[in-house]
Amino acid sequence: MGLDVFQVQTGLLGRPRGAAYGFAWHLASEEDDESWEVWSDGNCFLETYQDRLVARARQYIASERLGVTDAGEVMQWVDGLPWRDGIVTLRLAW
Repeated sequence: MGLDVFQVQTGLLGRPRGAAYGFAWHLASEEDDESWEVWSDGNCFLETYQDRLVARARQYIASERLGVTDAGEVMQWVDGLPWRDGIVTLRLAW
C-alpha cells in the first residue's frame, strides 16, 4: 500500500442563488457523519461524494418543503459543482 498525494486547488465559485444559497448555509452549519468536514474561523471545509451530496440536497428540499422551482435551484447548484471522479471539495466561508 502506497501513499497517494493530491493537489487541492481553490477558486471562488461565487454565491449560490435563490434556494441554493440556503442549502449552502445548511451545508456549512450541519454536521454529516458520511462526509469529511472541518470548521475553523468562519470557514467550513467539506469533502463529499456526489451521491451523498445529492441525498443531502433531497433531504434539505423535503425538510424545508421547497417548491419545484426552489428544489430545482438546489439540484442545479449541486449538479454544477466542480466534481472530480464523483468527489467535490468545498470551502464555505462567511
